[in-house]
Order: sequence, then C-alpha cells, then structure tokens
Amino acid sequence: MSKPRKTSAAIVGLLDAIKFEGIEPVDDTNIMSSTIMSNSLQNNNITISSKRSSQDESTIPYQIKLIDTKLCKPWHLANRLQEYLTPDSCADLIESLQKVGQQIPALVRKSNSGEGYELICGARRLFACEHLGIKIKAAIVDLSDKSALLAMDAENRPREDISPYERACDYKRWIDMGIYKNQAEIMQDIGVKKSWFSQLMALADLHEDIIKAFGHPANLKQKWGYHLQLICKKDPLLQAAVLATAKELIGQAQPPEYVFKKLKNARTNTVLSITKDLAWITNNSGKKLFKIKYSKAGLAQIAFSKQLSENLIGRIIENTKVILEEEA
Repeated sequence: MSKPRKTSAAIVGLLDAIKFEGIEPVDDTNIMSSTIMSNSLQNNNITISSKRSSQDESTIPYQIKLIDTKLCKPWHLANRLQEYLTPDSCADLIESLQKVGQQIPALVRKSNSGEGYELICGARRLFACEHLGIKIKAAIVDLSDKSALLAMDAENRPREDISPYERACDYKRWIDMGIYKNQAEIMQDIGVKKSWFSQLMALADLHEDIIKAFGHPANLKQKWGYHLQLICKKDPLLQAAVLATAKELIGQAQPPEYVFKKLKNARTNTVLSITKDLAWITNNSGKKLFKIKYSKAGLAQIAFSKQLSENLIGRIIENTKVILEEEA
C-alpha cells in the first residue's frame, strides 16, 4: 500500500476517533498527548497507546482541549470563505450549541509562531462559539500541510454545506501554493474520478460576479458552474454576456434555478444587445478594417471594410483557416 493511502487511512481514523462520544476536554495545557489507534474503538471505550512508533502511519497523536476562540485563527489554507460565515448562515449550529453544546471537536494545530492555534477543520464551529462567547472544543494535532489538507478534505467532503465552488478553490490553491504539483496528485491522494474532478475544477475559474449572482456559493450546483464555465470559455463575447447578466442579478436574491437559467440564456439574448452596435476595428492610422455582426440565430459574421482589397481579404481568410486548424 502506498504512503498516501496509509496516511489517508490514519486521518480517517483520527476523524472517527475525535467524533467518538465520551472524550472529555480539559483545560490543562500541560497534558501529555496520547495516541489513538484508528481501529481501537471497542466496547464503547477508547484504547490509548503511547507505544506506537512515530513512523507508524496507522496512528496520529492528538489531545482534546477547550480553547479560547481568541487563540484560534483560521488556517491560511482553510476552505471556508469567511465572508459567508454570518449569524444567519450559522443559525442552525448556534442554536444547537445553545441546546446541547458542541458535540464534535474542531481540528487544530499549534501555530508556527508558537502563539495560539491554526484551525484546520471547524470554521462554522469557531464562528458559532465566538458568536456565543464560549470556548471551542478542539482536537490538537501535529500535522504537515499536506496531511492537514487531507484531513480537512476528508471531514468536509461528505458535508452538504461546503459548496463545490469552495472545494474547487481549495484544490486550485493547493497547486498554486506548491503543496501539490498538479491535479493528478490531488486526485490520487483524495481518491476521486478524473471526470468528476475535472468538472469540479472548472468552477475555480468562474468570475466572482457569477458567484455573487447566486447570493452564496452553496446555491451554485457543480453541474451549473461547469456549464457556465464552458459557455464563458467558448467565446469572449459570450462571457461578456454572462457577466453582464450576472451583475444585474447581484443582490436580487432570486432562486438559484432562476439565476442559472438567466445566466445560461444570456448567450441568446444579451450577446446580441452587447454586440449589435460593435464599433469598427481600425488600424493605428484609424483605417476601418472589420467588425463583427450577429445574426438573429446568434451566429457571428465578420464584415470587412470596403476599403480592403480582395487580395488582402483573401490573405486574411487563409491565415484565419491556418489558426482555426491549429486550434482544432
């Protein structure tokens, strides 16, 4: 079994262990860390072992504590878009904390500065605890950036309140920061199909106005985002049409289905209005060269200036054919 698979199994075991009922948090900052074996939950008791070697990837040490929320800051690679964490979006969790308390610990690690903690998993829990002015229950672990990313992904992937757009932005950021070399490495470590992953990653390239048009990233379905990105990639003018419509929809609080339909259909109603009076393209001397017209069916047509010779137009057509054949 490859190393990533062993590490992933240990992380899943860790997440399962900290969700186990009966682990009581402590405030003692000097408590010794214990090693929870990923397959050691038996008879409603937790087996604690400190004999495992640090090289044994089937175990991950951790400890449960109550932490002042002021000492706990979101990790710079956290997958939550902080601007969307509000009392309204977290109302269900706030109510739950008030009634039954925090049932599942957040996952944190000590900050590199030595002061406080970095939140790996549990942004909503942290926000809700801050809102209520209470300490957050957290499992403190010592994980590398890559292992922390895998833990964050393993915990959040089954959850519906993490939007496909947020996931796509996460994976793109992993590559941009050099933690992973490419998408293939991520797919191998998280264990997903290429077709699904490629579709998901298209969302990371969506313009922010499209996301805002839906009001919240969670309102944007993966298949919708993929479809809109295909439209935007197809033609710059189509993209302009979609973005123009998106700007009109921002702040209207329309149903997600309505927003998607309006954006999808922008290619047949908005493009024409944007391009019907398109100015002539001129050279540096101001001489008219060509302009693009659109038919009622939405087909693009190039109209050359009468000032251009037939020979020049012929050369343009031949060069255009070469460019299009290269793209094909």
